[in-house]
Amino acid sequence: LKNCQMDEAEKFFRMMLEKNIQPGARTYNILVQGYAANRNFLSATVYFKTMETHHFGVEEETYSILISHLIASGRADQAEVYLDMAFREHSFFTTNFYNLILKSYFDANEWDLAENFYLTMLDHQVAFNRDSYTILIQSYLSKGKFLDAHKLFCEMK
Repeated sequence: LKNCQMDEAEKFFRMMLEKNIQPGARTYNILVQGYAANRNFLSATVYFKTMETHHFGVEEETYSILISHLIASGRADQAEVYLDMAFREHSFFTTNFYNLILKSYFDANEWDLAENFYLTMLDHQVAFNRDSYTILIQSYLSKGKFLDAHKLFCEMK
């Protein structure tokens, strides 16, 4: 949802409450995702916490959008809090989830966090796919870590 659409989503949400229609987990997930994508982290956090209060399940996509946008906005410390929460609450995430977070760290030049996250991926026994290797190889090449990139390239085959 674009920023202008978030105003409409918020109005609709308020209207639901006024008519005693209880929003479900999907409604909250959409609001968190929309606000995070528009870098309105205060509103995203409010709805996220409301989800926790009502014991609604936070979807993988919601975590990945919130975390990746926090990283891109220079708020890696906050992203780490949500990442820890995600790992505590869910026992499984797709490879695409890990790839998005990994790419977000590299794109934000958070090299140490990216490398730590790579180790987390190994620890979680993530099934690396072509995207995983591409992200890692391109990132290592851009940092001048040619031997690391070569090692991953050979591992990829």
